[in-house]
Amino acid sequence: GPGADVPTLTVDDAGTVAEGNTAVFNMALDKAIDADTTMSFKIELGTAEAQDVGTPTVTIGGQTVQLTSDGQGNYSFTVPAGTTGGIAVSVPTTDDVVYEGEETFSINATLTGTTASGTAINLTDTGAATITDEEGTGPGADAPKLTVDDAGTVAEGNTAVFNMALDKAIDADTTMSF
Repeated sequence: GPGADVPTLTVDDAGTVAEGNTAVFNMALDKAIDADTTMSFKIELGTAEAQDVGTPTVTIGGQTVQLTSDGQGNYSFTVPAGTTGGIAVSVPTTDDVVYEGEETFSINATLTGTTASGTAINLTDTGAATITDEEGTGPGADAPKLTVDDAGTVAEGNTAVFNMALDKAIDADTTMSF
């Protein structure tokens, strides 16, 4: 039927990545386009913050391609005619010392251009990623540790003081219950 030859753009979710690792969004077209087109994408931060993600890079068929940025989180690159797969947008994440829990971000992609015969192309899709903080007590682990000092011996009628501290910052207000 009409429109049966119009390609579909797919942006795969990058899934869950530990902070400090790279989120990879694989993109594909289900049909080739007979002219060069432009892929544009924006990093949408969700619950992640700007300092949690780095500057993306793009490869097509394993080869790095020129990426243009407007400095506002919008990027674009040329997709050569005939390309259907092998497009990967890699977004590095930052390993910091602040415990943030899970954070999310996504990329919203749009493929635009014109076919060799003059038909306009405008395809969109979105891929999501979740950044996790490392857990545990090994080097680089972000999970904070709470310490409570002993009050020592206190004479009856005096106040017992228990000093409490976290060894790492947390990025949100917390509640201490005791």
